[in-house]
Amino acid sequence: MAIIEENSGIVRALLYQHCPAVVANAEALSSNVVFFAASSFGHTPLKIKVGVEDAYVPDPAKLQPVFVEVPLLWILSQICPALFADGKAGMQKDNP
Repeated sequence: MAIIEENSGIVRALLYQHCPAVVANAEALSSNVVFFAASSFGHTPLKIKVGVEDAYVPDPAKLQPVFVEVPLLWILSQICPALFADGKAGMQKDNP
């Protein structure tokens, strides 16, 4: 959780530099805001023509998602903190 908080601060600072209104709006909506650095593609999407308009699509050969599980795990930690309390989630007491 400490690493998530530290990374959130770094992402927040970067966002605040470039678009402070986004940070302000998010923080106005909730007192529990966390910023995540994640990429569902893991690469820059390709620009292609679809009819007369441009579209951005992933290259299936280059897909390498990065940290996409972290927001979900953070949400679970907020809903059920006991799952993450000691860092041994899923381990049975008789199995060290």
